[in-house]
Amino acid sequence: MNYAAAIILLPDFRSPRKRLWALGLILLLAFAPGCGTIGPVPKVLQAEQYTEVSVSQLAQPAAAGLRGRLVKFPAFFWEVLSYDPAFLSNLTLLAAHPVQWWSLGWAAVYESPQMQGHYDRLALDQEQLRRLKFKRLAPVMVYGEVTPMGPVVTYVRVHRMEEQASD
Repeated sequence: MNYAAAIILLPDFRSPRKRLWALGLILLLAFAPGCGTIGPVPKVLQAEQYTEVSVSQLAQPAAAGLRGRLVKFPAFFWEVLSYDPAFLSNLTLLAAHPVQWWSLGWAAVYESPQMQGHYDRLALDQEQLRRLKFKRLAPVMVYGEVTPMGPVVTYVRVHRMEEQASD
């Protein structure tokens, strides 16, 4: 769509407030559809297809280089979150996936049992959330896909989270 033509077709945009509103709408329409996807969880998980990474790698800005990759990582479960950990970044995804996005829940993990290396962008659907019965700091193995959350931030769409034996 030619957005310049859209502005011409819209009513009077002489006031700065209306121009700013129109610019925001145009940017939302231009960028929101490509900001992310919420794919289904695979029915059969093939662990050998997942690349092992660490929680600290996922928390770094360089994790954007992992977009679209299937990853697995050991972690220590912390909790299911009662809030959206990246609300502002998620606004673009909400526009692209309005119904699906609100159905996701979030969980947090740590890289070590000493509570170092916090990561709170694990996205789970409602069925996965109902099955989570881990105690705090339980060792888990997380399998998922690194997915973009806006232009820079990523999250992990969890495919499976399994409790591991304690050392």
